[in-house]
Amino acid sequence: MIRQNWPYSSPVNLAYGHLERVLTWCQASCRDDWRWLLRDSATDNQGWSYQFYFKDGRDALAFQLRWSTA
Repeated sequence: MIRQNWPYSSPVNLAYGHLERVLTWCQASCRDDWRWLLRDSATDNQGWSYQFYFKDGRDALAFQLRWSTA
């Protein structure tokens, strides 16, 4: 259902405690609706894996440019 309503998606891996920064950025920067899901929890030294979904391709691209190296 998410893929039908939000056709653009982007994965991101974040260290513990960094999700709030990304959510704040999305609230301030995205022009259209967006969603996120936790894909995998942290294991050892790896971060948490999230999938973000967007209705607008411009939002998805801006997200990728901003957070691809997070």
